Amino acid sequence: MGAYAAEGGVGVGGVAGSEEPFGLFDDGAVVQGVLNLFRRTPGPLPAEDRDTARALADATAISLLLQSALDEHRTVRAQLEKALDTRTIIEQAKGFLTARHETDPDTAFHHLRAHARHHHLRLVDLARDIVNSTTTLPPPDTDKTPTP
Repeated sequence: MGAYAAEGGVGVGGVAGSEEPFGLFDDGAVVQGVLNLFRRTPGPLPAEDRDTARALADATAISLLLQSALDEHRTVRAQLEKALDTRTIIEQAKGFLTARHETDPDTAFHHLRAHARHHHLRLVDLARDIVNSTTTLPPPDTDKTPTP
């Protein structure tokens, strides 16, 4: 913890201050920030106030770490939900193609994927168009373009 004094500032006269870094210190010094403390009386910070400052700094570090972890979990959850939604649409399109072309699901998927690649389409977009009946694919043994 560092101590300093500055002229002017709060009220009349000088301001004394101290800094308490916060962050992770067990596995190497990773400082996330500094808690600045100001008071009207010059001199070092009393031991009781230093302990309180350390507790506040630790609580701040824990709060920031928990918020960071929560943000990361929310991001992963959103990514997983999007992947599940995408997968659902693709599975539905496979079902449509399997029934329409009287083929197995693997062949339907390979046909869907090959058509998307050949026409530079995203697989999920093509699948959605098939499910919405805005695009139809020819049977796997022909290489015709889809009917919009």
